[in-house]
Amino acid sequence: MALAWPTPEPTPTEGPGRRRHPSSDRGAAAGNRMVRERREVVAEDGGQWRPLVCAAPFTWPCEWALAVIACESSGNPNAYNPAGPYVGGFQVLNGPTDPYLNAVEAHIQFVEWERGIRAESPWPGCP
Repeated sequence: MALAWPTPEPTPTEGPGRRRHPSSDRGAAAGNRMVRERREVVAEDGGQWRPLVCAAPFTWPCEWALAVIACESSGNPNAYNPAGPYVGGFQVLNGPTDPYLNAVEAHIQFVEWERGIRAESPWPGCP
């Protein structure tokens, strides 16, 4: 099944139209309201991520994975945070840009965390 991903919009890096990475501002500032609202919408229905992350090969709880995507990237498969760099829907450190491969790498990190190989969640501050 082919998934149709939205074309990324150019994001200004400075000025009033600047969009922030969802995890960069966890406060209740009015400027971050749109990001929080979009996060809730993505988590509600999963959008185009649901058929991918809820598929049989993945052992994580489906709703949890959708909430992480919503928290980390607001559902944008092309999200990029140069701080890591963190890439894709799951914001995987140096991760692949392909949504499926991004989910596979995220799942590896989830399993390592679940089994105690990783001491902390790869997604601090998210569900």
